[in-house]
Amino acid sequence: MADFPRTLAHLDGAALGVFGAGHLGRVIAAGLVQNGFPTSRLLICHGGSPETEKRLAEAGLSGRRVEAVELTRRSRIILYLVRPQHLNAIEHCRLKSDTLFLSFLAGTPLARVPVSVPPGNMVRVMTSAPDTFTKRIAVGGTYPSGNHVAEELLRALHVEQFSLAREQDMHAFTALGVCLPIVLACWRAQEKAVDEAGLIQYAQRLGLVNYERILEWARRAEPRFDTQAEREEYIQKAATPGGVTEAMIRRIVAGGSLIEALESGILRSQELGRGSAAR
Repeated sequence: MADFPRTLAHLDGAALGVFGAGHLGRVIAAGLVQNGFPTSRLLICHGGSPETEKRLAEAGLSGRRVEAVELTRRSRIILYLVRPQHLNAIEHCRLKSDTLFLSFLAGTPLARVPVSVPPGNMVRVMTSAPDTFTKRIAVGGTYPSGNHVAEELLRALHVEQFSLAREQDMHAFTALGVCLPIVLACWRAQEKAVDEAGLIQYAQRLGLVNYERILEWARRAEPRFDTQAEREEYIQKAATPGGVTEAMIRRIVAGGSLIEALESGILRSQELGRGSAAR
């Protein structure tokens, strides 16, 4: 069980709002409660899908659902977990003046999120897939660094944290970090060896420090399969059409090197950052 002294002090009687209850949103909300965050201080909103409501009920969280305008009115910390194409879901909601806002939107710079909060009260978080949370092997890149409440929340979720010096480093962290396990699985499916020294050198050129830690995590998180059919099914589900992972896998299938595949992922992340995004 985790303690939440900084989080509860910042809330000062208000709620923590999980805005968006897709797979990652539900996993994070349930994970906070399971690790000691008081359910009575948690609020959740979503788009109204019956399937999402069913999943919330299965997680014991349906009683915490409110409408978006109520969530933002009552919350002093908001975790923004909508799909990137629904970026503007919060634009007509009024936030408290001292709200701490954590954006989990893949490929979306903080400047594009339609909220107004004090300088230093916005943190961008890029995490690994929901299944890594349930396995307690998640990683997350954060920008800017040094927000102790955000660090406390991610620590309670057992997320290994990597502070990024520049927001633009999220592109490299996405390709060489959170998407790497499935890319490695696809690469090994071609019966090719991984040049880890070359990967580390490439990451260092891109400004990713402590990359050995990320690579060690990717080894642990890399999915394993008993059959080729299982591998293909997993890759098909994990690679969002038009997303970063798909761009890298396409490059591998076309005969590109692993570094070329990662370069394709970074380029796709940069393209998505200028418009709608997908992982």
